[in-house]
Amino acid sequence: LVRCGYERSKGQSAHGRNRMLPGDRHSDMIVTGRTAKPVVLCWFFAGLFMHFRWFWGLLPWHRVYDIGTVLSVLGFLAAGGVAFYEVMRFGA
Repeated sequence: LVRCGYERSKGQSAHGRNRMLPGDRHSDMIVTGRTAKPVVLCWFFAGLFMHFRWFWGLLPWHRVYDIGTVLSVLGFLAAGGVAFYEVMRFGA
C-alpha cells in the first residue's frame, strides 16, 4: 500500500508538503522538505517504468518500449541520487 500524506504543519507554507513513504499502517516514516520531492519523483519514474515495460511491451512498437524504459530508469536513478544526496546533506 502506498500512502502519500499531504499534511500542513504549523508555520508551513502551502508549497511545503510532507510525503509519507510506503510501509505498514503504523509507519511513522515521513519524508519532508527538500528530500520529499526527489522521493516522489522516484515513485513517478518507477510507475513510468512499469507502464513502458508492461503496457508498451505488449504492443509491436519496440522503439517506444525501449526509449521509455531507458528514460524511466535513468530518471529513477537521477531522482534516487538526488534524494540520497539530500538525506546525506540535510537529513530526512
